[in-house]
Order: sequence, then C-alpha cells, then structure tokens
Amino acid sequence: MELSRRSFLRGTLSLTVLAATGLPVGAGIPTIYGNGVDDDTDGLQALFDGKPVHVERETVVATDGYLSGGSFVVSRTLTLAGKRFQFGDISILSRVTSGPVFLLTGETFLYARSITIHGPVVPEII
Repeated sequence: MELSRRSFLRGTLSLTVLAATGLPVGAGIPTIYGNGVDDDTDGLQALFDGKPVHVERETVVATDGYLSGGSFVVSRTLTLAGKRFQFGDISILSRVTSGPVFLLTGETFLYARSITIHGPVVPEII
C-alpha cells in the first residue's frame, strides 16, 4: 500500500483533532468542503478562529494560518481578527447578501497569492 505525503498529513491532522478534542472526526467539528457546492462558511470561520476543522477534499490545504486549493462557498461575512493569514490559489463563490465577504479587524495581515471572488460582494477592510 502506497501512502502519499498529503494523505499521511491529512491522517495525522485528523488524529490530532481527535486527540485534542476527544471527539470523533466530524462530530461537531465544522467541515471545509472546498468543492464549490457545499457551504464552507462555518468551517472557514473556525479555521480563521484557530479552531479544529475537518477538511473534506484532498486537494484543499487548511492549516492554522494557511488556506489553498479549493473553491469555497461563503454565505455570510467571515471575520479575520488580529491574525496573520495566507491564501494560496482559492476561489470564493459569495452568497453573502449584505456586507463584505471578508472583514479584517485589528492587527490583521493577509497575504494572498490568488483569490477569485464570484458574486456581488467584495472584500472590505475596517
């Protein structure tokens, strides 16, 4: 049986989440799908808050401070407060009906390699 580096790391992250929370992976832990269909809002906000998340797709890399490799559906404003965060190549399908997709507050530093936002709402900095 051959195990890719990504599969190994993903399994290690899942075991870490299980050990840290005492819960089975996916039990009450928000999911990041990254498939452009399912709503990723809760999972992304948890990631931005430094909480454990379950990543559904193998192509998505989601760690504390980094997100890359997916198409994410966002249905409400995501807040990044006082953090450093880096995006690789991502696509956002905005279903936000009012306000920004991203709200950056405090000492927040954001680096993005490539973000494509589809929808009527654009990022806002306060």
